[in-house]
Amino acid sequence: MAGARVRSSRGILQESLCPFLYETVTIRRPASTRRFSTDPVSREEETLLRRVERETDSPYREYRSKKHDRDKGFNFFRLKSQEVQERRGLPKASTLTSEERRAFQNIRKTFGADTEALSSKKSSASTLGPTTKDNDPSSSPALATSPTDLYDTDVERILTLFAPSSTTFNESEDFDSDRSVESESPKPYAPNLIRAAAVTALTSINHKIDQTLSSNPLSPDHALWTLLNEDILPLITLLQNPISMNSSRFNKAPKTQTERRQSQFRYVQQLKVADILPALSPTDISNNTPTATPATILHNISPQTPLLPLITILYPAATLLLLRTLTAHTPASLYTLALLPAIKDLGPTSYLLAGNTHFYNTLIQNTWDVYSDFAAMDRLLAEMKRDGVGFDEGTLQVLEGIRGDYEADMQRADVGGEDTEMERGVGWWDMGGNREGYGKVSGYWRDMVGGEVERKMWGRGVEGEGVEEVD
Repeated sequence: MAGARVRSSRGILQESLCPFLYETVTIRRPASTRRFSTDPVSREEETLLRRVERETDSPYREYRSKKHDRDKGFNFFRLKSQEVQERRGLPKASTLTSEERRAFQNIRKTFGADTEALSSKKSSASTLGPTTKDNDPSSSPALATSPTDLYDTDVERILTLFAPSSTTFNESEDFDSDRSVESESPKPYAPNLIRAAAVTALTSINHKIDQTLSSNPLSPDHALWTLLNEDILPLITLLQNPISMNSSRFNKAPKTQTERRQSQFRYVQQLKVADILPALSPTDISNNTPTATPATILHNISPQTPLLPLITILYPAATLLLLRTLTAHTPASLYTLALLPAIKDLGPTSYLLAGNTHFYNTLIQNTWDVYSDFAAMDRLLAEMKRDGVGFDEGTLQVLEGIRGDYEADMQRADVGGEDTEMERGVGWWDMGGNREGYGKVSGYWRDMVGGEVERKMWGRGVEGEGVEEVD
């Protein structure tokens, strides 16, 4: 009895300690659940249905999975598209008349070159990277732009900036000879004739520039300044009716001779580098009044040539030619800095024509190459933005060149190079406000210019949209 009682108590103890051993029920899973299915379709019938579904459009689609349903929809539209392609016949005959067809052929011949140039420009712009709003120069990818020589003095290339070679309309023999309707309207002047006259006049000015440089080797800048007042600035006087613009930039009347001399002197003194360049007295820029008459300037031009389209091309091209000549031969001359105030003082028409993007690009590049003055460059860029002078690839090239100089000096410093082997040296970038100025020029201004260039290349957005104004 005692042994039985012990075994009984041990069993109760085991049941209380391990209840799962006594409450677990063995579940036997059958090898297949198909025999428990309530589907009346047998295995042989289901196999047959699947075979029929693969070959024909069977009504038993409810037995297929969702994946097969998606495949069915895809196959359905693919079959339908094949049927449409098979049923598709020849296109309908064109409703264009023979005259309209010949007109479209001539339009394609005339403007085909421009269309191909535009498509190639957009394809080259596909490498354009997005800009960034951070001031970190390394985070802003460079835009794919073609290099531009901002000191180029070639007459043809300068004129191309303001008067591209236009494509003349070639009237082929496909057009009807009856042009009574077209003969009623007056034909405008030919752009190629205006450009040819501008080439003649600018070539004459360039010849005078070469003679001035060869005859005045000691003071070529002063001689060029005299030529400016004798042959270039008087061109603006040929425009009797100044251009009127609804902007504060164009509401100032031309200044007198004394006011122009004083304003130019103050402007030059502000931009003068102390202890590097000699001081410039007001008498040195006293010859700032156009002295030549219109009759002595364009003596080789036909009197029938319209002046307005000619001057709008010749005046900005001539001022840009003189600026680039000054920067190429006497880059440190203060006459280079006095040229922009002289253009402004002649009135809004003069500034509108000569104060263009190419002029500012050359002036900013010379400011960096000669003075390395970030404050002056910031003022010029802000002036371009404030006065509506657009940025282009040349402006972006100047800012990218500044970044390239900085990175080159940093790389030479990393490999242990001396300051004499660098453009400016690591210490120059850290002194004074150069680091802050570099951050603003290569960060803020570079992003603004890059964004505007990108919008122009892709033809979207508004100029200056989303950009805060800089005083």
